[in-house]
Amino acid sequence: MLEIENLFEFLLKNFETIKIIIYFLALIYSFNLFLLWLYFEIKNKEESGFWLDLIGLIKMYKNYKSLKSKTITYEEIKKSYLENHKAGLINLKNYFLFVLDVLGYTGKDFEEKINNINDEDLPNKEEVKKALKAILLLEKNNRTLKEEEYELLFSTLEKALYHLNIIEKEDFLVTSLK
Repeated sequence: MLEIENLFEFLLKNFETIKIIIYFLALIYSFNLFLLWLYFEIKNKEESGFWLDLIGLIKMYKNYKSLKSKTITYEEIKKSYLENHKAGLINLKNYFLFVLDVLGYTGKDFEEKINNINDEDLPNKEEVKKALKAILLLEKNNRTLKEEEYELLFSTLEKALYHLNIIEKEDFLVTSLK
């Protein structure tokens, strides 16, 4: 009986110390459970889809944020267009397809992606499709176009970027050339 009384007396005198030890052990146990869960996530690849989706969302937000912060890429495309019209059009096409991916429009090819856009967001869908097809043909075949045709293709994609709220109205290159 004396031993139990001594034990209770010890526990009451050192209650804060015992509480700290228990909290510390619970913290270690929780950390070990987290590491075990992480190990099983890595071991079972099909369950890591959550992490891949989360990383994909973070990358998409990062890309979207860079699109909205006064696109330096578009300024470079304008400079490359002024130096070489064909290279500038190809760069603009690649940038436009990148914008569609970042904004979340899905599809097998660019036509499906453009079809998934609302008419209010992109009123010149058919013109954009034709312009992208023409740029793809221009990219595959080594042909040159007239100056007006280059300007028409560039202005079509530029208007599409404007309607998608990527560039501002005063950024129109082709209209400022005239």
